[in-house]
Amino acid sequence: MESMKNGDLAAHLKAQHPTRSLQLSWFRQMVSTLARIHDSHVFVEDTARKNFLLSDDLSVKLCDFTEATILPLDADMKAAGYNRSMLRILTCLRINYPDPPSTPGQDGKFSPKIFGMVR
Repeated sequence: MESMKNGDLAAHLKAQHPTRSLQLSWFRQMVSTLARIHDSHVFVEDTARKNFLLSDDLSVKLCDFTEATILPLDADMKAAGYNRSMLRILTCLRINYPDPPSTPGQDGKFSPKIFGMVR
């Protein structure tokens, strides 16, 4: 495993004020990581900022799977709480935008609530 000299996201956010582009990069990485994990039917419950480590290039890596559950391949991820876990990943960030950018997603936009969250 690579060294995570920049510590965890929670500590970094207390000490630094990341740029909007870095915040968006973290957001995309976190959602993409959780989606890939959930596609493998692993349900991650603890998605706190302290569980995301920052590599040398400031990319985020999820590190704590102690509360994760491996579900059967035929499990219904929605029934298992997939949406709740995805909401947690979004709310652990604190992106603060006066006017949230509109970037196409499933509903055509990012929710302003999401951008009220990584600072």
